[in-house]
Amino acid sequence: MRTTEEIAGSTYERFKICVPRPKCDDTTIVLIFTPNGAQAWGAFREKGIFSFLGNPSEAQQVGLEGQFYVPEPPPKTRSSALGLGQFVNRTWLELIKRVEP
Repeated sequence: MRTTEEIAGSTYERFKICVPRPKCDDTTIVLIFTPNGAQAWGAFREKGIFSFLGNPSEAQQVGLEGQFYVPEPPPKTRSSALGLGQFVNRTWLELIKRVEP
């Protein structure tokens, strides 16, 4: 994918290539070039490990890293099971109802 991006006041052409898997989550490379193509920098991620190419500045590193897919954490699940206190209270209430006339 080819786009342009502004980083720290400079405009760059950006190219992003990934291994065709769902959402490019494993192996991806992002490259940025000056408009005239005289300089280039990049970031490569494979199995969660980043490598930078061309010694990008801090601002360029942040811009490059922002282009990588980051999976969202799985949703928290709630258990419908009763806690021990709820179980004991419910059991006592049922016993009391059976004993009362």
